[in-house]
Amino acid sequence: MKKATLFPVLLFLLIFQSCDKEAEIKEKDYPYLITTEISDLTNTSVVFNGKIISTGNEEIIEYGFLWDTYEPKIETANKIVMSNSANIGSYSAKTSSSLIKDSQQLVRAYLKTSSHLVYGNTIKFTSNGGASGEITDITPLRGYVNSKVIIEGNNFSYRKDEITVFFGDVKAEIDSCTDKKLIVRVPDIDEDAEVVIKVVVNNKTITANSKYTAFTYWKKIANFPGASRYGATSFSINNKGYVGLGKQYFSDCYSDFYEYSPQINGWKKIKDFPGGARRGAIGFSFNGKGYVGFGYTSNNEYHDLWEYDPSTDNWSKIIENENIRTYEDAYFLIEEELFILTQNSFYKLNLENMEFSDLGYFDYRYMAAGFSSGSKGYMFAGKSYTEYLKDLWEYNSSENSWKKISELAGSQYRDAPIGFSLGERLFMGMGRNVNAYKDIFEYKTNTGEWFKLENLPGEGRAFATSFIINNKAYIGTGFDDYINQFSNFYEFNPNKE
Repeated sequence: MKKATLFPVLLFLLIFQSCDKEAEIKEKDYPYLITTEISDLTNTSVVFNGKIISTGNEEIIEYGFLWDTYEPKIETANKIVMSNSANIGSYSAKTSSSLIKDSQQLVRAYLKTSSHLVYGNTIKFTSNGGASGEITDITPLRGYVNSKVIIEGNNFSYRKDEITVFFGDVKAEIDSCTDKKLIVRVPDIDEDAEVVIKVVVNNKTITANSKYTAFTYWKKIANFPGASRYGATSFSINNKGYVGLGKQYFSDCYSDFYEYSPQINGWKKIKDFPGGARRGAIGFSFNGKGYVGFGYTSNNEYHDLWEYDPSTDNWSKIIENENIRTYEDAYFLIEEELFILTQNSFYKLNLENMEFSDLGYFDYRYMAAGFSSGSKGYMFAGKSYTEYLKDLWEYNSSENSWKKISELAGSQYRDAPIGFSLGERLFMGMGRNVNAYKDIFEYKTNTGEWFKLENLPGEGRAFATSFIINNKAYIGTGFDDYINQFSNFYEFNPNKE
């Protein structure tokens, strides 16, 4: 921790013999300096002045001026950092930023070494106001909600409480600020829009000349037409999505199924699933057919797998295996092979010959998200015997091996999340712990980094379901607790830029 060394004005009155005669000052181990009177106070600017008295025995790594409407401190005040190397003697700097008209402000010189932060004395002045601000550049000029935007210009401020940034009429979050650069986040918007960026500094508004194109990841689509529910099952075939089964609290499980067409943003009912109402079933597509099976009810486990043919709207039972039952468990498809994690067992089903293989033991977990990307499978979060989890595992099918590759930072433990891939991009989120989450993250396999994206609109949810059409995810149903269950659906599109 740096130590702040303060030098009261009284000290300098004692060590100087007169106003026009240099005093002889005993050298100290650390550098120190004073603030001298301001000069050239105009309607738009002021010149600050300081003097380094001693460079001491430590290298000065930074020096300049701090000013504010109250006692200036390096953590919160406006700041000028000098570009010249520090030497004994006087130095000056002119500013037109953060000068509030007819307001009493305070300025002090400062310097830093590797172990000390040294302040000079404080001088009061009354500002006549600063120069008008300007925006000279915005990078980039398009981006998603919560992405970073760099706004460059002049006469901003080092203090966040003096600045407000708007994208249209929506206030943005400021990551950092100086008098020449702001780094902000695209704020939440309801739909894609071209907006004007405005920066308000001390009640003066600066307007950008170029418009910013703001994207949202989410678009509300038509509600699922069946009853609200959680633990539903879904798959997609030929640019259509299929959703059904699931449960509502204090109610029986469902056996109904519906088809969604993004071309018309509409649903239609298809033939009910004939294998019995259930929740926590698996659902996927292969070679133009849909597959649904396993799952459970409060008093029954299912061990079957059914095939759906969209050309005839018919279901047919194709296999049964008494060893396999799923309770909201992770599963994924790699080429013609289906992989299913059932609490602590791991199975493979070859869809060409319908043969099962037992791949061995896996540490107990359930209510995890499973998905694949290319030749790799992934499992995210879930719950063990004793705790919620937040880890991400990768499965190598050619070696039949798992490895833990990452986990969410902080207290992001959860079960019943969603996980899916869009091409080579991996996305995970939602689920629940004490409360339901509505967050979603992208994990970069090449860097091992997590990026928090725009939250799902509305309520957080667990036990949601999702399907993929044309490199977009469609996410809906689920619950935020056992009371609020949903039938709404959203399109998630991260490919607009």
